Amino acid sequence: MEANTLFQIFTASFSADPNVRITAELELRKLEPQEGLIPTLLQLIAPSPSSTSAVRLAAAIYLKNRISSSWRAPPPASVLATLSPAARYTAIPPSDRQALKTNILPLLAQLASDPTSNAVKLQIAAVLGKVIDADFPDDWPGLVAEVGALLTAGEGEVEAGLRATVEVLRTFRYTRKDPEQRILSELVVHLFPQLLVLSQRILAPAPTDAASLLQQGTLLHLVLKSYKNSIAAALTPAQQAQDSLIPWGTLFLAIATRQLPLEGLPEDSDDREKHPWSKAKKWAVHALNRLFMRYGSPSQLASNMKAPYGAFAQRFVAQFAPEILRTYLQLVERNVGGEWVPSKVKHHMLVFFEECIKPLSTWELLKPHVQPLLEQFVFPLVCLTEDEIELFTDDPPEFARTHFGDFIEESYANPTSTSLCFISALVESRKKITLMPMLNFIQNVVSKYPAETTPRQKDGALRMLASLALSTSKSKKIAPMMESFFVQFVLPEFKSPHGFLRYRACEVVEKFESVDMTWETKANIEALCSAVMEAITDTDLPVRIQAAITLPELARYEDIRARMVPNIGRIMQELLKLANEVDLDTLTNTTRSLCAEFSDEVIPFAVELTQQLIGSYSRLTRESLELREKQEAADGYEGAYDDEKTLVCMNLLKTVEQLVSSLAKNVDSLAQVEAIIAPALQFTVQHNLVELYDETFEILDSLTFFNKSIGHAMWPLFEAAYSSFKTGGADYFQEMFPFFDNIVSYGAPTFTTNSEYRTMLIDLFATAMTTPELGADDRCVACKIGEAMLLNLRGNIDEAIPVIVERSMTFVVNAGADETDSSFVITVPLFLHSLELVITAIYYNPALTLAILDRHDWTQQFFSLWFKHLHSFARVHDRKLGIAAICALFEWLAGVGDAPLAHNASQLLGGALQLFKGLPEAIVDREEYIKTLEEPEDEEDEEEEFDDVDDDDDGLAEGDVHDATNEYLEMLARKENEVDDSDDDDNVSTWSEEVTWVSPLDSIDMYERFSNTLRALESEAPALFSLATTPLTPPERAELESVARAAMAGGEKAAAAALRAPLP
Repeated sequence: MEANTLFQIFTASFSADPNVRITAELELRKLEPQEGLIPTLLQLIAPSPSSTSAVRLAAAIYLKNRISSSWRAPPPASVLATLSPAARYTAIPPSDRQALKTNILPLLAQLASDPTSNAVKLQIAAVLGKVIDADFPDDWPGLVAEVGALLTAGEGEVEAGLRATVEVLRTFRYTRKDPEQRILSELVVHLFPQLLVLSQRILAPAPTDAASLLQQGTLLHLVLKSYKNSIAAALTPAQQAQDSLIPWGTLFLAIATRQLPLEGLPEDSDDREKHPWSKAKKWAVHALNRLFMRYGSPSQLASNMKAPYGAFAQRFVAQFAPEILRTYLQLVERNVGGEWVPSKVKHHMLVFFEECIKPLSTWELLKPHVQPLLEQFVFPLVCLTEDEIELFTDDPPEFARTHFGDFIEESYANPTSTSLCFISALVESRKKITLMPMLNFIQNVVSKYPAETTPRQKDGALRMLASLALSTSKSKKIAPMMESFFVQFVLPEFKSPHGFLRYRACEVVEKFESVDMTWETKANIEALCSAVMEAITDTDLPVRIQAAITLPELARYEDIRARMVPNIGRIMQELLKLANEVDLDTLTNTTRSLCAEFSDEVIPFAVELTQQLIGSYSRLTRESLELREKQEAADGYEGAYDDEKTLVCMNLLKTVEQLVSSLAKNVDSLAQVEAIIAPALQFTVQHNLVELYDETFEILDSLTFFNKSIGHAMWPLFEAAYSSFKTGGADYFQEMFPFFDNIVSYGAPTFTTNSEYRTMLIDLFATAMTTPELGADDRCVACKIGEAMLLNLRGNIDEAIPVIVERSMTFVVNAGADETDSSFVITVPLFLHSLELVITAIYYNPALTLAILDRHDWTQQFFSLWFKHLHSFARVHDRKLGIAAICALFEWLAGVGDAPLAHNASQLLGGALQLFKGLPEAIVDREEYIKTLEEPEDEEDEEEEFDDVDDDDDGLAEGDVHDATNEYLEMLARKENEVDDSDDDDNVSTWSEEVTWVSPLDSIDMYERFSNTLRALESEAPALFSLATTPLTPPERAELESVARAAMAGGEKAAAAALRAPLP
């Protein structure tokens, strides 16, 4: 294959003419199966004056996508069909595979030596990683030797060797491929001594020019990333040894503390943070933290970690942790003095300080430094930067996204966020020692404003205070003091000329009100509420957003709530206006909270609100879909999402669902809302926006349930949901079920006349019962749909009976057999649901059902299992269904005359009496269960927990501290050690009352129905009546008389009332 041919194709792929681009893509697709494509691609990607950077990069990206989609064995055909064209599998010839493994490391070395090839180099490194992950060690046994040779060669080869090392260790950083860490241990033994010597040699010079500094940082960054990958899940014995730990630890500290010449670094702060030396420092500090936090702190080790790492931890916490802490404190002091330190390094140092709070030994070392650390290092980080204040003024939407968004880019490593976490950890774990000094510092800062304190500093102090809301509210001594503090230092800032201080005042109010701050003076809380209400219309967008977020917290006060009620329409409009200015989940969550709090008050304008909410939702879903399609087209990646937009969409739908619920009794408005909502939900389902299915189908459930009928707009949604289920949405079957159930329950007239819809319904059931993609719990749901079909369409869906009986009996007769296929586990709930579905089929049409059972020789087995498990059918619905089915059998037997089943009539009657025996109790239990669901939750215990806090008895002041993280790790350790008989959640299910499930049997009084059936038998089929009643035992005759008396006295209601009545 000619390199020039590929060059022309990739050049054409940049054409402005879409037809030329499409032709080029099709030509490339034709070449994919041909032998020699990959070697030619490697030739084209290599640095060459005859090529261009754009073509080389395009070729590298194409190669990465080709390897991603087709290097491994192909996925199942059902998965292949759902992949985008860029991700489709096309086999790579064996010769091309070998050529790639032979040439990729030399190519990477060439690219590393060429300063113009950085972007291409990163793509090829990604290709290398994918091949290593698939082939090493079994299909590439010589890789480690090749890497070792590169590490001893020239500069370009060294970088290639280091990038290969990163990828090798990335493959084994978790235990998936190497559960015993055998391969990882061998890699550490073979490569790490060489890496250590190489790192020491790289670090020895102190270059000042930008090019040398860049190259030095790049190589060190790769070494440290390799080490980081090696200790992600395990610390090998070689790494625990002193002769490894000391030199590596020394290297990490030297890199972390190396003072860099500013003239060799970029002037732009963002570019400086991305410099390889910044990354090297970050990974050096991260490695030290990981050694301490996961392996080196004895009191924090989970029980399953003590055996392999207990001795190492004792040694580390005594000898190494104090040195790390001392070095970090020195680095903090240098930073306070003006030396530049990367923000990620600050973040990791703060994480280390936070971890030092928990073990007593390190806390004793940190304690003397806490106050200066807070005042000189943490406090400046908490204050808004000048850039942030400028962003607040010049680009308010961007400020809002970076300060309110749930998915702020790299917020996890933001030193400001980490500083606030450090503050919270201090007061939660060592409150007696740290809380009052911290509050005194805050008081000192705000009391000097504006004479000696800047607006930025007051903002920082209030931000610190907001992070202490929970701790101060729990304190009996401090909580009463907060009201005067608010009146003196927070309330005035609502009138501040500085917008960011008005924003911060709102935030402080929100944080303290969220933990139920106490107020003694009514005028003060009213003044605060008025200030927040005015802030809703502030000139600055972030202030308006924060005020909106704060409002729901104030609604707990009756007087404040009463003042908000007349203005709720205006408030909701302001919220929707804000939501259109910036897409934030926090705003939609606030809207939802207010709709829930003022559910009655929003009814008059619920339709208008729904229109606006769905307008925003439709815009966001279309934008997200366009983004996803672009990204999939660009790199073949399936399922790219904008997480913040997705969260906003979720909360928009939850708000709509809240409005739908509030309109449950307003039929006219509900119909208008349905017409508005349906097209947007149909778009969601048709485009398989599965991340929104929970909320989508919850709304559809509510609409169809409250309407008690299926409008014209719902049938296209039924078709879309069915199509989604059949084409990849089966995983969401349980979310779809309530909608499908309502469609069947309330759409019977349409199903009766529309055979296509009936066919879809039957296929839905059959697919759910047979596809290996679903488990036992999903099949239980399918059985419920089958029941709904037979109960609601009785006499109108005979074509479903063969499918339903055969699919269900397959599970009934095979229950308890050896399960060789884990996809078809038969749990007890699945057995019971399947058996009950056949009972439903008996009720639907005894003749048709028994004919199918007879044809498969299942009849005797079915009746034997049914009556053997009568005690398992304990719910009201189960008992009524069983009685109804027995009545249907008696009526059928009376009509056909002589039938083999007639000789078992007494057993049928006995079974019905057994079901009646527990029916009144089941009805009473169900009523009590419904009452418990309707009772409000008691929050008294939670309040008492807050009242019981005693500041003078701080048990956390001394000793080791164990927090929620430790509890979580210990829980995982316990789970790891537990012997679990179940490998699948399918073995756990529930069999309890489903109070929202509506059935036609609900309106049938079984006492009356049964008595009428027996009277008809007695007069029309006396022989059958005699066969049924003559063999009854005295207790059974007494139960039969009891049923007859109950029928005459009022049926089910009378029987339940008699059970509830006290004994005389």
